[in-house]
Amino acid sequence: MSKLKEFLKEIGCNAELLECYKKDPVKTMQNYGLSEEEIEAVRKLDMDKIKELVGDECDYLTIIHHIDEHKM
Repeated sequence: MSKLKEFLKEIGCNAELLECYKKDPVKTMQNYGLSEEEIEAVRKLDMDKIKELVGDECDYLTIIHHIDEHKM
């Protein structure tokens, strides 16, 4: 399993990891061991790149971002 896929699954069920991500997404992904390419894909919400990185077998993705980024 790719590290990114593992991270996306884990963040959906690990409240501590999610809180760390909300406070500092890049540092949290770096600490988890994601590559710069993986981090950049998540930061940009590049779904095509994320799907490429996690593989075709991925049946779901969890992407966390701040609502205020979208002026909601």
